[in-house]
Amino acid sequence: MFAQLSGFFSPIENERKQLAQPLLVRAHVPRNINIRTHRLTATSYAEYSAGVPLTWRFGPRHNHVISDSSNDIGGGNFTFFKQMAMGERIAELPPDLQYIQYEHSLEKQYLPAIRSLISKDLSEPYSIYVYRYFLYHWGDLCFMAIDPKTSALIGVVVNKLEIHQSHSPPTLRGYIAMLAVSSSYRGHGIATTLVQKAIDAMIARDADEVILETEVSNTAAMKLYERLGFLRSKKLHRYYLSGSTAYRLVLQLKSQLG
Repeated sequence: MFAQLSGFFSPIENERKQLAQPLLVRAHVPRNINIRTHRLTATSYAEYSAGVPLTWRFGPRHNHVISDSSNDIGGGNFTFFKQMAMGERIAELPPDLQYIQYEHSLEKQYLPAIRSLISKDLSEPYSIYVYRYFLYHWGDLCFMAIDPKTSALIGVVVNKLEIHQSHSPPTLRGYIAMLAVSSSYRGHGIATTLVQKAIDAMIARDADEVILETEVSNTAAMKLYERLGFLRSKKLHRYYLSGSTAYRLVLQLKSQLG
């Protein structure tokens, strides 16, 4: 779903230039990130990790990077994915594949791998600060698929959960921000499992709904999410930077639970 986010971010060149050049995102960013015409310039992680309140909502990119052909999805691509090369070998799943919840103590071990896995299919890699921002505030909503023998990262889902004030009364809204599975392990249902674990974690935190955006042409992603109960709620014309149109998908949790 990502070589462009299902609705999130993207910076440019080396780390230093990334701090001065636009970071295209789509969630809420800290107050100390400058906002100019839907473009953000990141300052330092140390500054916003101190609990600076969120203030802005990101601008568009595709970010659901996985091709999950399980459940008859048929091997299509997610929103900003490069399609797997014809004939690319699908690796066998490691025995006892582990799904673990992210913890801040794992940052040093797994943050570089998370960034690398997601960035492989991005046209413009995101700054490290984008990942730290999400993981700092909503690390408990991030889940990783890990090879237990090598501790290698195979898949990851990154999310956020915030009060949505435009509803009356306000609702607690989850957002699936980033989803990626290593190309050699796609087609085994890993993406589906990661998303389901994220949804379960949001339910445990009393979320009212979960949303995301994906390109209208991304039928594989839509099939995956619709199998999990998401419904198309809105068509967003020229939503992505590429000019392509997106669907907003919504999973109403309270109505399903109630």
